[in-house]
Amino acid sequence: MEIFFTILAVGSTENFGSKSHFMTNTVTFFSSIGPTLDGRIKPDVVAPGHNLVGARSSQKEETEDEIVQADDQLFSARGTSMSAPVVAGLASIIRQFLEEEIGMDFIKGSTIKGMIIASAHSKCV
Repeated sequence: MEIFFTILAVGSTENFGSKSHFMTNTVTFFSSIGPTLDGRIKPDVVAPGHNLVGARSSQKEETEDEIVQADDQLFSARGTSMSAPVVAGLASIIRQFLEEEIGMDFIKGSTIKGMIIASAHSKCV
């Protein structure tokens, strides 16, 4: 199996609604979509990635991509660099569950990728 078949491609969705109810059903204009040259559908999954608030690094300088500077501690930004950590966190939770609750010693990346894809819902347009 080629290594690129085990890579999980993450796209970004718009975030609409209030803080308590997000509707994330539209792929952002800046998120790439497939198919790839060999016909595979990409991205594999999407996650919120537009106007997300995150912790500001003390080493980070402001960039044009920042939407809102909430305060010295927080910033708002957009991009797949905001949506990929959401999916990475999910992958970590799945791995921990499989190790601690199921007792699996060796977990392939493709297993985690498959579980993330299988558990997603297909409401993005």
